[in-house]
Amino acid sequence: MYKVTLKSILFFTLLYLLFPYKVLSAYAETELRDTVNTDVKESKHSLYPLAGFGSNMVYLGSTISHNQPFMYSGLAYGFNNEFFLSASSFHLSGVKPFFAFHNFSLSYNHVFNSWLDMSFGAYRYQVDKTLTDSLFNSFFYSDIVIGIDWKLLYSKLSFGGFLMKDPQTYFQIKNSRYFKTPDFFNGKAFISFDPYVNLLFGNLITTKITNGVSTITTTQQYNNPWNSGDKTGNSSTGHGTGYSGGYGAGSGSSTSATTTTSVPTYSVSYKEEFNIMQVELGLPVAFNLNSITIEAEAAYVLPTYKSLEYPGPEGFIFLLSGFFRIF
Repeated sequence: MYKVTLKSILFFTLLYLLFPYKVLSAYAETELRDTVNTDVKESKHSLYPLAGFGSNMVYLGSTISHNQPFMYSGLAYGFNNEFFLSASSFHLSGVKPFFAFHNFSLSYNHVFNSWLDMSFGAYRYQVDKTLTDSLFNSFFYSDIVIGIDWKLLYSKLSFGGFLMKDPQTYFQIKNSRYFKTPDFFNGKAFISFDPYVNLLFGNLITTKITNGVSTITTTQQYNNPWNSGDKTGNSSTGHGTGYSGGYGAGSGSSTSATTTTSVPTYSVSYKEEFNIMQVELGLPVAFNLNSITIEAEAAYVLPTYKSLEYPGPEGFIFLLSGFFRIF
């Protein structure tokens, strides 16, 4: 359980209000684009400080926070509501240094018409060098996102990949249905809901073990020696001379024995295929007051594969975030 101390509350309050060079993560930027009140007249420049808490940071089929609660804070800059530059820092309970890793992102979002939009992004997760063995190695990835508004559903198709020596790609399909309550507080506030189903596809390596039986034949040769001898002799006559003679002979034989043994065997083969990796069901609920938004999200993550060495995250997660527009 995450232990909230007065020190962490004061620190993140200052970070949330005063630090303009700490910028929002790509993970949180997605929440911002999905929940910000687009009915408010936009200016060309915008600045969004943000802070939040989560029970587990599950992203692209793995738990970046290693099933630990986390806190984060940052700031995002937007130009013309299309170009976004962001960064953020993440703190894990009981992990030193205070900031375990950081995120930096650069993205461009364009709305073509009432039913089609598209975005391009490049992102960097930078972990502290003392935590690479216990958390993860720093990495880059990029994506292309196509948004289609079907009136009843809004679909986001994401194509992405990790920028490394052997690139790994992924594909996401997210279907959501956004709706909100009537305005209240003299038309200044409303509550919005955006339930979704997200499917994550990626490269899965499956292991196939084939059992069989191998026959081993062993031949052992045995040598059996045996000896046979014969001797004869004659005595001399009375003339004082004598003669004696002798004969001896020996021979041997060998035999062999053959045994057959059945030994169980197995062979291991590996196959890589592009398939579904994870299903996520979520319900974000946001309270919107002019340029301030506070959002709570409950989600359930269900992996579709089984691996003892690299188990996928599974279960309920909870996120709480808040951001406001300075200008």
